[in-house]
Amino acid sequence: MLRAGVPLPHIKEFLGHANIATTSIYASADNQMVREGIQKAASTTPDLAPIWKGNDDLILQLAGLK
Repeated sequence: MLRAGVPLPHIKEFLGHANIATTSIYASADNQMVREGIQKAASTTPDLAPIWKGNDDLILQLAGLK
């Protein structure tokens, strides 16, 4: 279920565990899941440039100076 993308809290409910820590004992990510997660995170790198770059009027307005 975890490999299929089912969230751990849902697996906990399905198995009838009272505590998610119990579910964590049985459900752990394998190497393939870790690799795919890293690749997915690397491919979704956000644009770190601020949206106001080069817009001095917007900066002054946001700072309440205009």
